[in-house]
Amino acid sequence: MTPARWFVVILVLGGGNYSYADVTLATLFRNGAVLQRGKPVPVWGTASPGEHIKVSFADQMKSTTADRSGRWMIALDPLKESAIPSALVTTGKSTVTVSDVLVGEVWLCSGQSNMNYPLSATNNAKEEIARADAPKIRYFDVKSSILEEPTDTAQGEWQACSPNNAGGSTAVGYYFAREIQPQLNVPVGIIKASLGGSPIEGWIGADVMASTPAAVPAFKEWERMKAGYIRRADEYRTQLADWELRHKDSTSADQSADPRPVRAWVDSDRNKPSGLYNGFIHPLEPFALAGVLWYQGEGNVPRAAEYKTLFPLMISQWRRDFRQPNLPFLFVQLPNFDQKGDSTGESWAWLRDAQSAALRLPHVGMAVTIDIGDPHDLHPGNKRDVGKRLAAIAMKQVYEHKTEDTGLVHGKTTSNGDSLRIRFTSAEGLAFRGLPTPAFTIAGADRKFVPAEARVEGDTVVLSATGVSKPVAARLNWTNNPTSWLVNNTGLPAAPFRTDDW
Repeated sequence: MTPARWFVVILVLGGGNYSYADVTLATLFRNGAVLQRGKPVPVWGTASPGEHIKVSFADQMKSTTADRSGRWMIALDPLKESAIPSALVTTGKSTVTVSDVLVGEVWLCSGQSNMNYPLSATNNAKEEIARADAPKIRYFDVKSSILEEPTDTAQGEWQACSPNNAGGSTAVGYYFAREIQPQLNVPVGIIKASLGGSPIEGWIGADVMASTPAAVPAFKEWERMKAGYIRRADEYRTQLADWELRHKDSTSADQSADPRPVRAWVDSDRNKPSGLYNGFIHPLEPFALAGVLWYQGEGNVPRAAEYKTLFPLMISQWRRDFRQPNLPFLFVQLPNFDQKGDSTGESWAWLRDAQSAALRLPHVGMAVTIDIGDPHDLHPGNKRDVGKRLAAIAMKQVYEHKTEDTGLVHGKTTSNGDSLRIRFTSAEGLAFRGLPTPAFTIAGADRKFVPAEARVEGDTVVLSATGVSKPVAARLNWTNNPTSWLVNNTGLPAAPFRTDDW
């Protein structure tokens, strides 16, 4: 066979470098998708290196060329909201058509188990699911894994909200969407990327984790947990091998007094620094978003000091990687909870304090839930009020609607000899609610805090305590499970705070 004929055979068989890959789209570009309105919309995927790609949507047509690794990306011009299904068509040497695409507001919901918590497990779930006929609300549940390296792909599909599927959706995300959708009158997309029991270090990219000394305790904790996991796995394998040897020739009846060993540990991979970011968040970037909803912190309660640094770093990194430097980021401050075994009674208070440090960043909002937790359940059933409080913040801070989104905000503290006076803004209807227990503690220069008597005077609260002749600092709701809260006429509580920096 001549060299020319060999060349023809290679071409026909698709050998060497002459084969090409089908055009693919990134994870979130699936049938039923919701695209973000009012912002440039990146669309990306893979194809053969050097392949010419065209993307068409809503009277726009953009083109580009895949790079040497086969990656490509275009950006649609800002889109107008639309509840009329349209097709997103991507063409190269093959064509991919994504149908039933709407345009509206897209929010990413992330965190640990309380964000992951399904509507079906919450208060009044049966009634709520029955009324969840809301086709303009759509969900995407990211099904991915915990990875050593970032991945570009994840699994999942868009679903229009209905009584048939709402029960499995994130309850916080559902209630949030149900609040904002009718007010904005646009489609709402909710992307859930969350995992129970996950600490914040799992959600931060490796480059950021490697750049901050605050991550050192997280790496040490991971090494400790990994060593324990490996030890237990080795013990299990040894026990199983011994058991199988003992029962090599026995019947099931002979095994009743010596049951087969059971694997009884939890895989600790969710504690791997950056593992969740690699598998859940990276494949979504840089999808255009309206904002992020975040509910996490329980997994970091023992290490609040580092959380104060890591949480703002995570927010900044996500904004960088989604290419939206002002991306709104709304989070849930941890609710009241009676943490068993905590001798100090304050570990959750310190984590709440660490969370609130993120408010120093622009375009960040905090939903206070100190009054709607369950002292005996790490997963409070009342997710409706959590979603509503996040929605109120979004409507005011993101969408600039005139609405009440916060409770009392503490201001100047002045000393009046044997008492402290704290002034509040948004103080209409200032009052205490809950059990008749002290909500405040105060301390003198000795830094020993004791319960305080509190008296409301207009927009101020006057604090004093027997034995504290010259108080210099005050703290509100500085316990794991406070039972009295300071509210205004909206019924929303003031966030726990401290006037000291001790």
